[in-house]
Amino acid sequence: MSRRRVLQTASAAVLLLLATSGAASAGPAPEQTYVVSVDDLADVAGAATAADRLGEVLAVHDETGSVVVRTTAARAQRLERLDAATDVEPDALFTPTAETSTPAGDYFTRASTSPASAAVPWHLDRIDQASLPLDGQYRPGGEGAGVTAYVVDTGLRASHAAFTGRVRPGADFSGSGSTSDCNGHGTSVAGALAGRLVGAAPQATLVPLRVSGCAGSARSSSLIAAVAWAVADHPAGAPAVLNVSYGGPPSDGLDRALRAAVADGITVVVAAGNEGSDACGTSPAREPSAITVGASTASDSVAGFSNRGPCVDLLAPGASIVSAGSDSDTSAVVTSGTSLSSPITAGAAAVLLGARPSLSPAQVAAALVAGSSRVASPLAGTTDHLLRTLTTTTADSGSPAAGGPDAVVAVGGQDLISDTSLAALAGGRAVERIAGGDAYATSALLSARAFPDGADHVYLATGTAFADALGAAAAAVGSSAPVLLTRPDAVPASVLAELARLHPATVTATGGPQAISDAVLEQVRQATGAAVVRAAGDDRYATARAVALDALGEAPGGGSGDVAGAAPDTVYLVSGEAFPDALSAAGAAGRSGAPLLLTQAAALPAATAEQLARWRPARVVVVGGPAAVSDEVVRQVLTATGGTATRVAGASRYETAAAVLASGPPPATVWLASGEAYGEALSGAAAAAALGGALVVVPPGGPAGSLRDGVRAALAPR
Repeated sequence: MSRRRVLQTASAAVLLLLATSGAASAGPAPEQTYVVSVDDLADVAGAATAADRLGEVLAVHDETGSVVVRTTAARAQRLERLDAATDVEPDALFTPTAETSTPAGDYFTRASTSPASAAVPWHLDRIDQASLPLDGQYRPGGEGAGVTAYVVDTGLRASHAAFTGRVRPGADFSGSGSTSDCNGHGTSVAGALAGRLVGAAPQATLVPLRVSGCAGSARSSSLIAAVAWAVADHPAGAPAVLNVSYGGPPSDGLDRALRAAVADGITVVVAAGNEGSDACGTSPAREPSAITVGASTASDSVAGFSNRGPCVDLLAPGASIVSAGSDSDTSAVVTSGTSLSSPITAGAAAVLLGARPSLSPAQVAAALVAGSSRVASPLAGTTDHLLRTLTTTTADSGSPAAGGPDAVVAVGGQDLISDTSLAALAGGRAVERIAGGDAYATSALLSARAFPDGADHVYLATGTAFADALGAAAAAVGSSAPVLLTRPDAVPASVLAELARLHPATVTATGGPQAISDAVLEQVRQATGAAVVRAAGDDRYATARAVALDALGEAPGGGSGDVAGAAPDTVYLVSGEAFPDALSAAGAAGRSGAPLLLTQAAALPAATAEQLARWRPARVVVVGGPAAVSDEVVRQVLTATGGTATRVAGASRYETAAAVLASGPPPATVWLASGEAYGEALSGAAAAAALGGALVVVPPGGPAGSLRDGVRAALAPR
């Protein structure tokens, strides 16, 4: 059973009840509301029936796997022991993430009579351009028409001039009986998302989901109910966004609800919070499947009030934002806080979805990061990606899809492979670039491109160091599985959303806890429901062996009796001290069904030697010259296996890449990745192979000499 908790106050109440249970004056035990999260494999209705014996069931949400129960603290502890329960938590209080809000006059009266004369608010002016200074215009290329925007908030003044004709009925979860807004927060949030003249997506359709009374605060159970309603309301495949500008204590129940929305195809955007602290300590900001947004200022710095840290995915304007007010149908307010940064980003997502309605939440997240600009004054430990609206993704080029004949695909941005180099190689052939804002987002885009229908198996590798990750590419190619990258301590939002979309049965994490923490593995389990296993050893060589065995279905350290099938006839051997040769070899090894092992330059590591001796393959393909894999190592290989060894090499890592390309059958598509950035190449090798291509590592200036000739030969008519 997964991690469970009831707050210390509940435990203290139980002790107090026990201590006073014999007192004649003791009254009935006080009750409060709890949220029970139900295991993905369990029946929610059955869990509700079991919970009903321990209290009053107030709500059952099949869409999010949640049951809301009113009971005593003592019985809440018994709820924890239900087989179907993965978490039990008190119904916590959440508050809006607005810092300040002041009236701003009758802006909309002027705007409605003469829209052309109204100034463009700075927040819109900023998000449609790459850098300062502002140009006085907002031209995003689209307006979000056809996209539904669910606003989980204090309600909405639907009659406001900002929203005329674009609000459809939602639902109330505050007990007020109406979705109208007596607080004002929800109206300003909706305005920043889709308000005329002030919203990022002024043609999106708004659906208010009211979760609070006039005071503004809301219980987690109300937030969960609102998200569950959105999931039930959302038609399959329809473009939609959901905004939550609330923050509170860590809540597995709320995080789980948002994951359900993402899994349903809704792009979820949440506010980072305004405490000036680590967003990873709060919900829903900590939820990796959502796009978590911090606040920027008009001077392109991170707002002092904004939460920060690795859980923040994007920054967006959040200081002095003009939006709709709830006092009248033409009132305006100026508000600061990540409460506004979040809906501005949700609006940008709606603009993108209006142009590309088939994009998944993972693709939307990756595209927004990839298309972002940068703040001028970044904050250490926090992203510097500043929201920018777009209507195309960086994978769009107007060319045939990857995998088409005689195409060239670049993996990564122009800082890795320039358009000039790409065009020179292509010679008029189809050209495509797949790039995210960083290696993590790129890995998510690559996975979505190559595995549109999901994948049974996924390899997860660290994006911070190549040593433990090298074997993943060959294993993934051989298993027809994607490789996704993660940070050691948290899964980036774009990657977690892609994991949820893939819906794998198994996820293999390559490397030990220092490379990929146990917390990351738990995040993946929660997001996918998959069996998450770790393939790791004492060092990079033992880890490569463990990854190879995982791909072959063999138990680590086992003899031939533990092998699911026959021992491999061919094994690829590359240097574990640098990554380019391994990435060049990964595709060739995987396509031939051969495992890839690592070696030191001067001597065969014990883990590698032992495995070669167990397998005794007839042929070992050594990739790399004598400087990378010495002749002495080759001699040790022959001794261990009793077979033959073939060296595939060039005078440099790039000439070795050319030799590997020439040694195999001509690929349908040539994929190019920088030999200086292993993360993109690692994920790219798996994606290329899945689409019938081969990945080649190239120098920053593009391929030259024998490598250029090899790429052109691979592209030549056949």
